Amino acid sequence: MTLSLSSAQLIALFLESTFWGIHVITYFSCISTLFFEEEGLLKPANRRRHIAVVGTILLGLGTLSQALIVYHTYSAFVTHAGSPGGAEARFKKPPEWLNSLRTVLLLVTTMLGDAIMIWRCWIVYYRSFLAVALPSLLWLACIGMAVGGVGTALTKEDSAVTLISAPALRPFITAFWVFTFTLNLITTAQIVYRLLSVERQNRESRVTTGLGTRSGQSMERADSQWTGQRHSKIMDAAYTIIESGTVFLVGTFLCLVVFVTVPNGLYPVSDVLTAPQWRMQYA
Repeated sequence: MTLSLSSAQLIALFLESTFWGIHVITYFSCISTLFFEEEGLLKPANRRRHIAVVGTILLGLGTLSQALIVYHTYSAFVTHAGSPGGAEARFKKPPEWLNSLRTVLLLVTTMLGDAIMIWRCWIVYYRSFLAVALPSLLWLACIGMAVGGVGTALTKEDSAVTLISAPALRPFITAFWVFTFTLNLITTAQIVYRLLSVERQNRESRVTTGLGTRSGQSMERADSQWTGQRHSKIMDAAYTIIESGTVFLVGTFLCLVVFVTVPNGLYPVSDVLTAPQWRMQYA
């Protein structure tokens, strides 16, 4: 199966525009929840607001990526419409600065999101460096593959090597997505396991301290009474991590599969993955 560059870029433009719009709406909704009470009053300072700063950076990177793909598509189909080869020729030989900048934006956005996942894992394990040792090594491996790929593209004289379908870049790109997928799978599983373990301990503690044992109730009945009294914030966090982690894992897996089978298909798939940055939860 083949996919022309012009077709891939058009699909990427549509998909990234759609998901960038979703990202903007979600961003302002989460920022409102983080900074304001339901009554519209400003919340007191809290330690999570640095996440809003990272989220703002991710939105800025996504917006710049959106602007670049609009410019690239406009240049190919309008500015170079009458040139030999048309839009396809323009996409095959893009300006080096444009293709390099789009690649760097993708890598930086992905690495920043991965760093946030590792940081969250470090926090829920009470700042244990052992818990994040393997994810950190995988993160460094991703950086190594990114630097190697960009360096290869910049040092080759042939402009076609800047395209993701270039044979010289295939080992770096394939390894990058494999490491990213593995990193997110491990960190998501670790975070969810830790949250569920703490929730289980809390439930057992509520039973043994009197909620269930004083009246001879079972743990299940006591837990049912407790959940009726107060919604578990730990389970809310676990559901959020599972949801966002699953979406991103599916996205990275699709990037890997699409790149191996239809290299040009990585353009639209990676743009969808980058635009909203599903891993970023602000509240």
